[in-house]
Amino acid sequence: MHTTTPESTSGQAALEIASSSITRISQMLGTASDETIHLYVYPELTQLVSSLQLHGLAVDDWVAAYALPAQHVAFVAASENADGIASLRRDVPHEIAHILINRAASDHAASVPGWFNEGVALVSSPEPEPALTSALYAALENGEGLPPLESLCVASFSSLPAGEAALAYAKSEQAVRYIIEQYGVSHIGLLMGAYADGLSCEGATQQVLGLSLGELDDRLLRELNESAPSSINQNVSLTPWLIVWVASLVLVALFIAPQSEQITSRGGSRGDHPSGTGYQRDAS
Repeated sequence: MHTTTPESTSGQAALEIASSSITRISQMLGTASDETIHLYVYPELTQLVSSLQLHGLAVDDWVAAYALPAQHVAFVAASENADGIASLRRDVPHEIAHILINRAASDHAASVPGWFNEGVALVSSPEPEPALTSALYAALENGEGLPPLESLCVASFSSLPAGEAALAYAKSEQAVRYIIEQYGVSHIGLLMGAYADGLSCEGATQQVLGLSLGELDDRLLRELNESAPSSINQNVSLTPWLIVWVASLVLVALFIAPQSEQITSRGGSRGDHPSGTGYQRDAS
């Protein structure tokens, strides 16, 4: 872990959350968790943004989390208060999930479907994102419809308008939750293995679940309609949350120097940080 103040509350919380997330998500994906993941924890958004902007990235100044899956690197910002710790519990597992999926898929990482990638990342956080849940059930109630899973086989939702992206993320989360509830968490690992073997978006569901995407979609939609609450709060602001996660998919251009072979706790050695801002690298 990399932070300005290793003894800080947020730094210690980030380390604990990251360590437990790696173990838990690796078990869900059926993969090993013995490679390096570098987590950079900034005390303020402005520092995180300035760091990434130094690498020529167009970053909004309120975005609090990024991942570079191919580099095994995640960046988060968290203040030293209860809200900051809550954001770490949400953001750290999400970004680590993207890294672990990329690692598990190896040469086929670029073809992992967006619905699986984002769905696993979303269910990796301890609680559902209420803005997405609200958007999903509001669309059902209004008769707007949800995007079919087939349309979510693309690698990224970053090109979608905010409203459509909200439903894409929401549908992805619900699809993964449905698979876990109906088939067991082991089937997420089986799907991960199928995508790592190069199976197509639908080929994997056919092999692992015995269902086409259309059949899975029909069952999921039926379940969602049956579980829809009687009233929906449709006034949730979605845009800030969405851009955080959209950004986590499209940030792919930093170059990270090789470092240690595991997430460690605290120490006094100084290491290179990609921003050039002198953030400390902890050593065991």
